[in-house]
Amino acid sequence: MMLVRSFILLSLFSFLIILYSCTSDQIEIVDCDVSGPTLEDSEVTDADCQPTGVITAAAVGGNGQLMYSIDGVNFQNETTFANLASGGYVITVVDAEGCTATENVTVGNSGSDLNFTTETTIGGCGTGTGTIQVSATGGMGGYTYRLGTGVFASSNTFENVSGGSYNVAVKDEEGCITSKNIQVLSGVSYSSEIKQIIDTNCSVTSCHGNDPSLITFNSYTEIKNNASRIRSVTQSGAMPPEDKLSQNNIDLIACWVDDGALNN
Repeated sequence: MMLVRSFILLSLFSFLIILYSCTSDQIEIVDCDVSGPTLEDSEVTDADCQPTGVITAAAVGGNGQLMYSIDGVNFQNETTFANLASGGYVITVVDAEGCTATENVTVGNSGSDLNFTTETTIGGCGTGTGTIQVSATGGMGGYTYRLGTGVFASSNTFENVSGGSYNVAVKDEEGCITSKNIQVLSGVSYSSEIKQIIDTNCSVTSCHGNDPSLITFNSYTEIKNNASRIRSVTQSGAMPPEDKLSQNNIDLIACWVDDGALNN
């Protein structure tokens, strides 16, 4: 009798562990359109031909701690970004639930009309197949170009670029600088890559399907609305709870979300 009782208790304990693993880290339904943060008009101080611009973001709503980014990658709890060259920026705010909002902000150049446009090609997900070509106008000519934190050089084309966000800067012969954050698409496909990963690993009846309060991920709309949160929990390894994703699948999800979670 004691042996049978011990076996029953052990079986019950094992069941509770399995049940917990399927529910404790699940993504609960959160309507980011209702409870997520929003960005109001940022306060902007224009640059004076050099990186002296300032953007102070203003967010309302959201749940828990709000974090801010000017490149979509690095986040901070401060709302101010300083030492900016003139150009266009995308401010992103994310709350504790993973809900995000963005705002396009332009830092003017009070000392020059230097400006530029870019053309990009598909960069792949970490494969470095893309290019960024820069066309500068205004200023005093004699343009040089910089990608990220590199040095200014005469070539207006950057090659071997993977999908992601990059800061591109142009400087004229008088030393006036303007910059912009440029998005290079990875080209990861929802229909042929991401949907298969989610159907196989996330939209399974053993976990998500048994509790109506949990997201089933059966539609693109559900996946799109929770894209940032899916990126976060797969990057951390919290999801899926049992059969972990391969690093390649984790990277594909991140690249697709960074592209804007396109229905492609």
